[in-house]
Amino acid sequence: MQIRRKPRPGEKRQYLSHSLYSAELRAHDPGRYRSTPSDAPDVAALVRAGMVIRTSYSTGGTVIGVEGPYVHVAPDGRDYPHFTIVYVPTERFGRHGKLDRNWINECVAVDGRILKLLEDNLDEFIEGAVSGVRVMNDYRVELAGFTDGMRDRLRSLGLFSEMIAGKVRFFIPASDGGQAVLSRLIKRHRIVDVTGRS
Repeated sequence: MQIRRKPRPGEKRQYLSHSLYSAELRAHDPGRYRSTPSDAPDVAALVRAGMVIRTSYSTGGTVIGVEGPYVHVAPDGRDYPHFTIVYVPTERFGRHGKLDRNWINECVAVDGRILKLLEDNLDEFIEGAVSGVRVMNDYRVELAGFTDGMRDRLRSLGLFSEMIAGKVRFFIPASDGGQAVLSRLIKRHRIVDVTGRS
């Protein structure tokens, strides 16, 4: 937990830098950076085109590429490589244009997780998700992070879909067979996040 106090009269507020850009704008950079261990896979090895990702701040889409590595040279002279993930909205994947592109800059792989370069930035990027949601006054288990090309495969595994507000959403059955469907899904696809009811 971080405790913030109001600045005293005449005292300048000190904002922590959460990106290299904010550091260039003179936000305080304490000089703590993340790096990928030399024997571990980097962002380019973990993230591939076609993969669906989401961020800890509720954005995301389908990856179309990974750019880099770029290198930040810290004040102490050490090099810190980082990558940029380029993604488009999932519903536009395959027919996207330049205006659909979004960028997640300064990405570093640490213990198989995709984090930001500066340690003070707690953002994280996750592949796919299973979450508990309430639909039509009923709690369901919803699958997120799938592409249009996966729909038939998900139906063959036993998931069912509904068109809600113009968007196809997939759910795991709440019946007795739901456990077997979830088991088949986990065998075929890696589940990387489970969120609570929303």
